[in-house]
Amino acid sequence: MTKITRVVFLIYILWVILVAVLSLGGFIAFGNGLGDVFYLISVVLFTVFALLIYLRISKGRSGRSEMYAFIFFLIVAVVFYSLKLTLLRGPEYPWNGRIFL
Repeated sequence: MTKITRVVFLIYILWVILVAVLSLGGFIAFGNGLGDVFYLISVVLFTVFALLIYLRISKGRSGRSEMYAFIFFLIVAVVFYSLKLTLLRGPEYPWNGRIFL
C-alpha cells in the first residue's frame, strides 16, 4: 500500500511543480491578477502539510484508513486547484475555454 501512496504523492508533486512553473511563467492563471500569489502560497503550504503526512505514512506509523484518507486528500486538492485554474477563474482572467492564457 505504501507503493500506491508513493506513486500518488509523486504525481501530486509533479503537478504542483507544473502549476508553479506555468503560473510564475505567466502561461496559466487563477484569474485574480496579483491575488494568484495567494493561491500559489496555499498550494505550497498544502504541499508542505502533505509532505509531513507522507513522511508519517512512509515510516509505517499509520493505518490503512489514514493512507486512503491521504490519497483522497491529495485528489480533492488537485481537483479543487484544477477547477480554480479553469472553470472557476477569477474576474480578471475569466474562463475562455482554454487552459493557457
